[in-house]
Amino acid sequence: MDGFRKTKDTDVVDSCSPTLDFTWFDKIVLVWSAVMVFVDICLDAVLVYKHFVAGNTAYFVCTLIFILLPSWIITWISLRWYIVQSRYGLYNEYRMKLWVTVMCHVFQLSVAYRSFSSLFYGLRSQDTKRPPEQRRVYYRLMLWEDNDASILRLIEAFLEAVPQVLLQAYIVNTRQQSPSTELVQKMSIVFGTLSAAWAIVSYVRTVRFTRENSPNISWLATTFCFLWRVLVLMPRFTALTLFAVRFTWILFPVCTCHWLLMFTWLLSTQHVGQFQQRKDRYLFKAALAGIYIFCMVDMSPGSRRCRYAIFYCVTFLENALLLGLWFLFTQVKPWYTTLALVGSFCSFCVGIVFMMVYYVWMHPSMSVVYPVASSALEAPKTHSNSGNGQLVEEKDETPVQGYKETRV
Repeated sequence: MDGFRKTKDTDVVDSCSPTLDFTWFDKIVLVWSAVMVFVDICLDAVLVYKHFVAGNTAYFVCTLIFILLPSWIITWISLRWYIVQSRYGLYNEYRMKLWVTVMCHVFQLSVAYRSFSSLFYGLRSQDTKRPPEQRRVYYRLMLWEDNDASILRLIEAFLEAVPQVLLQAYIVNTRQQSPSTELVQKMSIVFGTLSAAWAIVSYVRTVRFTRENSPNISWLATTFCFLWRVLVLMPRFTALTLFAVRFTWILFPVCTCHWLLMFTWLLSTQHVGQFQQRKDRYLFKAALAGIYIFCMVDMSPGSRRCRYAIFYCVTFLENALLLGLWFLFTQVKPWYTTLALVGSFCSFCVGIVFMMVYYVWMHPSMSVVYPVASSALEAPKTHSNSGNGQLVEEKDETPVQGYKETRV
């Protein structure tokens, strides 16, 4: 992340907004994001203990792997960013102490650490007793840490939270558990779904927060965006889980086919201009196609209307096919059959309605509906290098590669 930033683009801190906007809502979002990840992982840790005590070795191992492996990956990525950043020594005198950084990463708290570091820098940037130059440095560090944390949360959501949701939902539907274990499993499913949806919303907020002339999302728009994501994710998880309950291992080739379809689509239609080398673009789009198994996180410039229409049509048809096959080949219908079928359909449709309301009436670019203070338009223009997450200041105000500035 900021360890990979080009120092020639970050020498000057005078480009930050003179007002250094950092609202109470921004602070709450940072804290809430860290809490969501922490609660989700704690519930999964309780499930590891429950499965171990109950003697469910296979479920114990799977649950433990889905906790430790993503945590190690995220910690390694975060540490690598810090190591590379330390070589440049950019603003080291303003950063957190090295031993604090190391200890938090040793205890696998990289996401929470970056979120609270961003909050710490943001609060210092609001201290009017400090010189303006220091405040601008802290504001820039706040933006960098927020950007890093949002990408780590996105990785965590689809490496840890989503697999745990599917695994625990599968166990609930296939094996009788103790009442206490089943309660924790259901809580883990709920928080995992909420955590995944919030990770996407948090990422979108961060992208807008670090762009010039891109006013951030209001609390009402954030709510609608969150509801859109949750209501679309729920039927997707339901379809995949119930299909796995009946067909088990066939789910893997189904997901592989979907991944190949999305990867081909991303290669042929979507432009991501942050990477110079072809192999980096391929790796990034391969990872993005994995996220597209569950939901769409559009990082490409240009009009999103057609892309959303294509993706959600494909997803709706897939969900209907998976649920239909489960219904046809399940001889003994569970009590929730009607709820699963009708609820999935209604949830998906309502989610699409929330998406349309968000883009038509609540998107920050709709200044007629939500006027934006002039100070919000003076944020430093940066873009997120999705290959490593860094924010790099752009000198040119023209759209990249001839694409128009579009809504995020």
